[in-house]
Amino acid sequence: SMCDISVLFENSKDNIQQMVDQSGLVESLKKIPLFKNLSSNKLKSVVNNIKIDKFPESTVIIKQGETSNKFYIVKSGKVDIYINDHYTRTLNPTEYFGERSLFFDEPRSATAKAKGVVETYTLNQEDFKAIIEDGLKKYLLSRLNLQDNIELEELNYVKLLGSGGYGNVYLCYKWYVE
Repeated sequence: SMCDISVLFENSKDNIQQMVDQSGLVESLKKIPLFKNLSSNKLKSVVNNIKIDKFPESTVIIKQGETSNKFYIVKSGKVDIYINDHYTRTLNPTEYFGERSLFFDEPRSATAKAKGVVETYTLNQEDFKAIIEDGLKKYLLSRLNLQDNIELEELNYVKLLGSGGYGNVYLCYKWYVE
């Protein structure tokens, strides 16, 4: 009947819109350095599990010391990061936060606060771990190691790279034992 056809049309219109939205999201996610080397299947898995959250200006998205099971990628807007109530840095679109708690099951190491209206792509811990491939896991863990405090005495000097108005720049390395 005519009624069945219109219901069928409405449903297929919704499905087509959903497919267009998902394909747009896949393209957006491919632009995020973290996801650019993920396989198509993993990207589709991300799209199926990701949520888009919106935070009004000055909203505390995560709070230092609290536990949480979410990973965030800045979709739009900016997020200020504070450690012990001291401003540390500002994250821009495609940058991410919240991975340390997911890897180490420890309380949040910093507070993230919306600077203006912020939209994030949000994944929960299970979905985050399901899409993380070995190469990506190593990359994320090495980035986390860089965020840890390093004492000057722990660095091994390689060479002087240059001198400028603020001082000398040296190439150094630190051994990590896994």
